[in-house]
Amino acid sequence: MKGVDGLLLAGGRSRRFGRDKRVARLNGEPLWAITLAKLRRVAGGRVMIAGGGGPALYRHGSRVEKVPDAVIGGGPLAALAAGLQRSSSSGLVVLACDMPWISGSVLEGVARTGLACGLPVAPRGPRGWEPLAAWYPVSVLPLALALLGGGCASPQRLLDKAGTLALDWPALRQFRNVNRPGDLPAA
Repeated sequence: MKGVDGLLLAGGRSRRFGRDKRVARLNGEPLWAITLAKLRRVAGGRVMIAGGGGPALYRHGSRVEKVPDAVIGGGPLAALAAGLQRSSSSGLVVLACDMPWISGSVLEGVARTGLACGLPVAPRGPRGWEPLAAWYPVSVLPLALALLGGGCASPQRLLDKAGTLALDWPALRQFRNVNRPGDLPAA
């Protein structure tokens, strides 16, 4: 989509998983490759990868750019801020690499809605926001940096404060993430 940059969140320590879950396989493909392909279908501009990862994550064409976190140890909010600082479009569609079940059409719907309304857009379910499959306009960058400066690493807090448009999706199962090795076979 024109006017949309993409940010794949590929950081984290995978403590509950017990090993690097980015390279864990689902249907023969690593999680990072599955989610990167979905993100590329939506992002018509820059595609960035935030967080750690080996060289394999950054060898996928000239359209993929490694982005270091804006604040070391700042979690997904620091990764988001770094992506927003580098965005050359009106905003970012963000996807965590451990969310392989999200459909491309849902991710595109989130981005289209965000472009149309100019606000952050995120799914909201019974447990609150899903900030790692969302749209963030560049206009939320000052708020993200202020939260980081105050010691907050929570993208949910950013969504709470930024006037976010909540989307209720009937298939919230798409927003599951992989936390433990047993999450993959159970799917």
